[in-house]
Amino acid sequence: MDAINSNKEIAHIKDNITGIINRYNAKLIDCLSPSTIHHLATHLTIAVIRIQSKNYIPLSISQIASILDHKIVEHAKNICQEIQQECNIVIPEGEVAVISMYLSKSRLLDVEIKSGYDLLDKEVFDILNNAMSDIYKVYDFDFRYNDNLWIAMGLHLISAIERLQNHKMIENPLTNNIKKENSLAFSLANIVNSTIEKQYNASLSEDEVAFIAIHFLDAIKEYGK
Repeated sequence: MDAINSNKEIAHIKDNITGIINRYNAKLIDCLSPSTIHHLATHLTIAVIRIQSKNYIPLSISQIASILDHKIVEHAKNICQEIQQECNIVIPEGEVAVISMYLSKSRLLDVEIKSGYDLLDKEVFDILNNAMSDIYKVYDFDFRYNDNLWIAMGLHLISAIERLQNHKMIENPLTNNIKKENSLAFSLANIVNSTIEKQYNASLSEDEVAFIAIHFLDAIKEYGK
C-alpha cells in the first residue's frame, strides 16, 4: 500500500476501523462507550500506520498478558482479522491483547482513572499527570480527568519510553503532515515530550511526538477548538 501522508488517509483508515469495531460492539454484553471506541480506533490506526510503514515494534506490556485468557479474545481476534483484510497487513499478537483489554469492559477503562492505574507504570502515570496539568495551564484544555485518553496514551507511552531507553528509532510517515495540519495537537504532544525529557534526561524524536499527537485529535475536537 502507498505511504500514508495526509489527514484524509488517516481519517479513512480510522473510519474503516471504527466501522469494524462498531459491528462487533453490538455483540458485546456491555457495549463500549463512544469515547472508548474512538480511543481504540486511534490506537489501531497508529498500529496500522506503523505496520504499513514497516516501523512497527512489537508491544511488550506484561500487565495485559492475562487479558488473552479472557473469553472476549475471540471478538478481538475477529476484529484483527477484518483489519488485516481491509488494510492488507499482518497484525502482531500483542494487538489482540490490547483490543481484548478495551473490549473486556472489566472496569479498566470507562470508570475512573484509578481503575486503570495498574495498567500503567507509576512513572508513566506521573508523566501524564504532570503533562496534563501543564497543558491545562498553558492551553486551558482540561484533560486531567479524561480517563480514556490517559489509559490509551499511557499504553502508547509505555512502548515509546521503552524504545527511547533502548535507543530504538522509528520513522513516522505522517510527521510533516501532522506538524502542518495539526499543529495544536503536535504542540500538546511536545508538552508530554518535555515531561518525559525531565524524567529521563532524553526526549522522544519528532516522529514519536507525531504519533502521540494523534491521540490528542479527538480530545481537542471535544472542546470545539
